[in-house]
Amino acid sequence: KQINYITYYSYKKPVLNNLKIFVSSRSLGESKITILGKVKEVILIEEELYSEAVNWRVKNKYWIDPQTSFVWKSIQSWSPKLPELVIEVTKKPAI
Repeated sequence: KQINYITYYSYKKPVLNNLKIFVSSRSLGESKITILGKVKEVILIEEELYSEAVNWRVKNKYWIDPQTSFVWKSIQSWSPKLPELVIEVTKKPAI
């Protein structure tokens, strides 16, 4: 199933308010990732972002635990001016 929506980003340097972003998100199904030598079964979600105003197109990925919805790993782009950000959680936070 694919989910489509619109969001708006704002930036300070340079100032850019309410940049319209078209988002399309879909599950790519079951996947496995290895974190600190331990294999985790996850669901891979891919999110495609596009802004006509600045001709910015990017894909973000999220590896999510199907039982808890906890995001173990992500690769994200938050700005056309910055490199992508890779986040990998090595230990689930204590509650």
